[in-house]
Amino acid sequence: MEEKPKIPLKIIALMGSVIISQIGLSVYITALNWRVLEFSNSAFYTGVIATSMTLPQFLFSLAGGAIADTKEKLRSLRFIITVQALVAFLFSLVSARLSFNFWTTFAISFLLGTLSAIWQPIYLSYIPNLIDKAYVPFGMSLSLMGLYASRFFGPMIAGWLLNHYSTWTPYVVYFFSLLLPLLVLYLVKLPISVVAPSKLNAKKTFQPSVILQDKAILALWLINVALSLFIMSIFSIIPYFAKNIFGLDSTGMSRLMSACGMGQMIGALLSMAIGKRNELGFGKNQFLGYVLMGISLLLFTVSSNMILAIIALLSMNILHGVLSPRVNTVIQTYVPENMRGKVQSMFLLVFGFVPFGQFLLGLLTTSTAPRIGAIIYVSLFLITLLVVFLKNDVLFQLQQENGSVSLKKEE
Repeated sequence: MEEKPKIPLKIIALMGSVIISQIGLSVYITALNWRVLEFSNSAFYTGVIATSMTLPQFLFSLAGGAIADTKEKLRSLRFIITVQALVAFLFSLVSARLSFNFWTTFAISFLLGTLSAIWQPIYLSYIPNLIDKAYVPFGMSLSLMGLYASRFFGPMIAGWLLNHYSTWTPYVVYFFSLLLPLLVLYLVKLPISVVAPSKLNAKKTFQPSVILQDKAILALWLINVALSLFIMSIFSIIPYFAKNIFGLDSTGMSRLMSACGMGQMIGALLSMAIGKRNELGFGKNQFLGYVLMGISLLLFTVSSNMILAIIALLSMNILHGVLSPRVNTVIQTYVPENMRGKVQSMFLLVFGFVPFGQFLLGLLTTSTAPRIGAIIYVSLFLITLLVVFLKNDVLFQLQQENGSVSLKKEE
């Protein structure tokens, strides 16, 4: 009997260490958002500082994709996380010794965001070369599980630290969380070069416009652009909702944000459980999930009942947790190997649209109309889905068999 492929323990160690660092990053972001809100009590300023971590996605994701497909991934990951740890350590020192300065904080956070933007496509395109192809959906789910777990545990830890220790303590926690993946990357024996060199003609012909060449990828990319602009942007004003609509303190705010992380974590667990199964309606199910996401978030934006708001937020994030790993699975199994890093970077690039959405949302969100901006954003997301539906795109023909995504064969 043929032995079933397994995920090596060292890969689990690598992914686990990255999960710890992502929790630390969430602690840092939550504490930073609350500090800015205390400093300004403004959704606009909170949105501006949020761009310090999201704008680099727009500017530097493609650079990360190019590195992923042309350089040795392990050495690149080692270098980037070393610099991240040094910058995080510097930020904790500055925060402990100097009074709060808005633009200094923005600059250092922007540097951390830049390093993170370059890291992500390299790390995600590294995973399929470390595990059997049948386990790619599981690996993508597990990798995003760390992000979602961080959004659940990070705000809770940050809220507790802010209530019991200094405002700069969460930044120290972030620094120490980076040390674990740093040690794993240096001490655990991992492949240095795992991707076959790209052909010269592939290098010459690849352009970002490759997204336009496949209608299924294009539809998925457009939906993710709308998701970043109109849905992910709303996360930046959840602290504003917590304080000015629901009347919560920092602890209440952290619980509301933790509901987002808990939902995404549950969704990732579901994705891990169903990731390998054959799914002929993969594309149709993906689209339906986005529709339900929009409806759930719309319920959150109009709700005045705290329990209903949390349920809506939880539902939306469960769907988000299920759908996002599936997108990465499409990229890492449907796209040719020598383009995975670059195409992955194009999808990560869309998160760079978040700061633009946050900026405009901050202008729309005022004390006289605290909900109108969020309602407009959800409506625009649903309109985007309607356009894709009316086009009857090839997205609906995607299917999954044995962990790999492909188009249904024409009969």
